[in-house]
Amino acid sequence: RFINKNRPYRPTHPFFVIFPGEISQHLTTNLMEHSKPTYLTANQLVTKEDLNQATDRILQHILETQPKEPLVYKWLKASEVRKLLKISPNTFTKLKDKGLLKPIKIGAITYFNVDEIEQLMKTNQLKR
Repeated sequence: RFINKNRPYRPTHPFFVIFPGEISQHLTTNLMEHSKPTYLTANQLVTKEDLNQATDRILQHILETQPKEPLVYKWLKASEVRKLLKISPNTFTKLKDKGLLKPIKIGAITYFNVDEIEQLMKTNQLKR
């Protein structure tokens, strides 16, 4: 093996890193505490079972921390809101100016949240 005289030879390989402690408990909150790697030497083996157990723990952590219901927002364009409420463009503009309809602008397109519109209709602030 070629040994660089400026850098000492290390018989360990950093291609597989083991984090100390339970990775599933502190993965997101205390990642810096677990960032010091433990290197495997040439005579140590990592079996498929070890890798499967590690991936199972990581997947279990992801599933536990993931929200139970995905956050899904339904957005409508201005023309779709007018059709839903069966109102004219002038009435739509008045509702927007009063602050009853809250727009979100992405690029050149203005969107409105369906849940907010339904909530306004339930509280009789908007009438069909």
